[in-house]
Amino acid sequence: MRKSISFLASAGLAVMPMLGHAATPTVGEVLEASGITAAGYVDAGYSASNLGTNSFELNHVALTIAKQPAEGFGGLVNLSLGEDAKYINARYGDAPDSTFALTQAYVQYVTGGLTVIGGRLLMAEGTESIDQTKDANISRSLLFANLQ
Repeated sequence: MRKSISFLASAGLAVMPMLGHAATPTVGEVLEASGITAAGYVDAGYSASNLGTNSFELNHVALTIAKQPAEGFGGLVNLSLGEDAKYINARYGDAPDSTFALTQAYVQYVTGGLTVIGGRLLMAEGTESIDQTKDANISRSLLFANLQ
């Protein structure tokens, strides 16, 4: 009897890792199944001069979480961290010295060819992009800086 209990216990311990692995989805699988996307980037720079004024600057760390289906309700939240957040906050009249900004946060409803969006939008007209991955210029135009 002792041998059979030891054998069953050993078999149970050998099977346990397979049971736990099969039932646990990854974060990516959960997001994909729910239709939620997450994206982000880091933009940093280093300036050097012959006058000895060398500096490293964290310009922009961005995180965007969105659910934007082709039909029905959705939304988007875009958070920014870094020196660019000061300009974003100045645009909205928020704390101008803060290096954290709620760049965008909105809900949307899509039906047929109509999309209704409401919330905090950065640039509805699409003239400038704050996303450095979509802006080939090393600096933004005066239009972005003068939106205050």
